[in-house]
Amino acid sequence: MNRGALKAGYTTARQFNLYYKAKDVRRKDNEYSHFKRSPPHVSPDRTYGIPARPSTPLFDLLQHKYKELWMQQQRALTAALRLEKAKSQKDRVRDTRTTLLRKNPVPPKEESFWHLPHLEKVGPHLSTFPDRDARKKAFSASH
Repeated sequence: MNRGALKAGYTTARQFNLYYKAKDVRRKDNEYSHFKRSPPHVSPDRTYGIPARPSTPLFDLLQHKYKELWMQQQRALTAALRLEKAKSQKDRVRDTRTTLLRKNPVPPKEESFWHLPHLEKVGPHLSTFPDRDARKKAFSASH
């Protein structure tokens, strides 16, 4: 822009301001246009632009056709998965309790010799500690 103003012979700030008002900065001159200098070589049967988008099929939308197509696809997929699952289960031999216990034996119980089983669920009937803090302190010292 400044270069163009200098070529036109404007040197002062006022002349620059007038030049800017007269010239539109956003648009280039036609003499500098690439399209004008060398227009593209296109065959006459070719069209410009993006083709128009096809109109939305309203009749299909009103009939919920797309939903029905999707539902059919989902049903077919579910049926195929169910058939495949049934086929794989048919060939496989089921495990019995004996075979499961052979594969994963039950861990042995840890027996406590000084606890009688019928007294395990009985809670304390008497509290000999003066308050809860003293009880916590005594248990934390022993454990």
